[in-house]
Amino acid sequence: MPTTKYRCINFAGCNKAIEREDIEIEDGEEPICSEKDCGCRLDPVHKPGAPEVPKWIFAAIAVVLVAVGLSFWILHPSQRPNPAAADKMLSDFYPQLPPK
Repeated sequence: MPTTKYRCINFAGCNKAIEREDIEIEDGEEPICSEKDCGCRLDPVHKPGAPEVPKWIFAAIAVVLVAVGLSFWILHPSQRPNPAAADKMLSDFYPQLPPK
């Protein structure tokens, strides 16, 4: 008979939940944890109808984002102030400063 994998969600009082142990239950049976003194309902490991996304896709997206950020930072350097404009602004606000 086909089985489905479940996990207990009672992290407060169940060792199977803490160890994230898969519990196989035959289809048609009630998904209840078999751990002593637990009896909590179980969640399916892979919910039916939900697509499983491989972890390497998340890593690839992170690498692409880092590459785009670095290229933007390298190709668009911050603008530095114009020294002549800075000298003019200083002499306008502080006329007592000696000219350069």
